[in-house]
Amino acid sequence: MKIGLHTWGSDGDIRPFVALAGGLSAAGNEVTLAVVSVDGKDYTSLGEAGGFSVRHIVIPGNSLEKRRAFAIQLFGVKNTFKQLAALLKEFFDPVADEMFTEAEKLCAENDAVIGHFIMHPLRAAAELSRTKHITVALNHSIIPSKYITPMGLPYLGEWMNPIYWWGVSKALDSYLLSPLNRFRANKGLPPEGSVIGGAAESRLLNLVAVSPAICQQPPDWEKHHHVCGFFNIPETNEYWEMPSGLERFLDAGPPPVYMTFGSMSSFDPAPEETARMMYDAALLAGCRAIIQSTPAGFAALPEHKAVLRIGWAPHKYIFPHCAAVVHHGGAGSTQSAMRHGCPSIVVEHFGDQPFWGSELMRIVVALKTLHRRGLTARRFASRIRETLDSNRLRVRVRELGARMKHEDGVGNAVELVMENL
Repeated sequence: MKIGLHTWGSDGDIRPFVALAGGLSAAGNEVTLAVVSVDGKDYTSLGEAGGFSVRHIVIPGNSLEKRRAFAIQLFGVKNTFKQLAALLKEFFDPVADEMFTEAEKLCAENDAVIGHFIMHPLRAAAELSRTKHITVALNHSIIPSKYITPMGLPYLGEWMNPIYWWGVSKALDSYLLSPLNRFRANKGLPPEGSVIGGAAESRLLNLVAVSPAICQQPPDWEKHHHVCGFFNIPETNEYWEMPSGLERFLDAGPPPVYMTFGSMSSFDPAPEETARMMYDAALLAGCRAIIQSTPAGFAALPEHKAVLRIGWAPHKYIFPHCAAVVHHGGAGSTQSAMRHGCPSIVVEHFGDQPFWGSELMRIVVALKTLHRRGLTARRFASRIRETLDSNRLRVRVRELGARMKHEDGVGNAVELVMENL
């Protein structure tokens, strides 16, 4: 069978599709993955390792300088829906027509297509061509349930959650529905009634790429939603050799705290300030640390025997050696830290990150989420120390991580896809 996949976003939005594409290819399908990388990354080599082809759509004018200038504007906005609308306007809308053209091509070439829940151009092309269309939800905060609190809002019980969902849906529609429906009207399609429960999901099959250790299937979800598990890229498809300096550092003392803001680094308007805050927080907390940053960030860091500076590295090779992980609350970092038995210190920036932070606190693998805006090294250090000193967090995350090691999210998703095509 021929299957086309289409996704947009940062590394955390693309790597799950790389994993799924590889799983579908291993099951004997001919697979094509189309990506739009907000970070400007190239995924060709991962496609070659996974046995599928990769096509890239480039966002015009997308540079590190543009992303950092945008971040200054974005981080000044506190409203999550305004943040999302601004992000889409800057990095999604300018390539919406190119994504639709690619989506038409995928529909013409394949028996079915699978898209990120935000990829409404793919949904439109599938409707017009009557191609079977499946969606992937990278978190469970966009699927209403009286058992789930949306968007990191405080949990007030099953009677309150439906009210929360109604309010969140209305707010999301007020920012996103008009441009989405203008796009559909231009393609000759009827308007969507809502984003949540409408434009963001396939009624044939919606794969939820979240570990059951975090989200067990709520009994009030409709039957097309399926919690599959985390979509993890196999080690055989992503070879990485640990640098000798890193290996020596890990052997030289107790497990360090790994500090990374992941895809947020490519938007950081002040990487030197961020890296220095991590460095100072580690020293104040009295822990060893590995700080992932950019060359610009490293320029602000003096040498210290308790701190190692590193560029990008696959989580799965380093997290098993760490005592805890500082991250921004992205879906990938969140589940990777859990899978390897590391408590999290979440420093949210925007979007769905507060939701992930609240979920980790709910299942007792993290303390209260910190906010990047206004964060000080002293407060950061205090949270790191509290986390390292918590035996409760450590025991709980190891228990859940052991469960996650036995999950096969990609295998479950592939099985569901093949059953529904």
